[in-house]
Amino acid sequence: MDTCKTQNPDLKITYCQDALSVAEKADALVLVTEWPEFRDLHLPALVQRMSHAVMIDGRNHFSPEEARHAGFDYTGIGRALQRPNGTPEHAEVVPIT
Repeated sequence: MDTCKTQNPDLKITYCQDALSVAEKADALVLVTEWPEFRDLHLPALVQRMSHAVMIDGRNHFSPEEARHAGFDYTGIGRALQRPNGTPEHAEVVPIT
């Protein structure tokens, strides 16, 4: 963080010491790192800190069921969308002409 602050002093970035601090009053979380500390997040604690519990999981660290049970509106990148009854929603593939 110190290096980023030094190299980019004009960027309006809020730096946080941990994942729970990042979630404070956030509208959404986008998880795009493989760092191990983000694999073991306590999802209910994150949800409680957020303004809107939306998670885009770019690494599929969490199961959709686990995230939704914690209270997240969850999307795992590359996973099939789920209908409310739990069945996969398949998108129609339309060729580009």
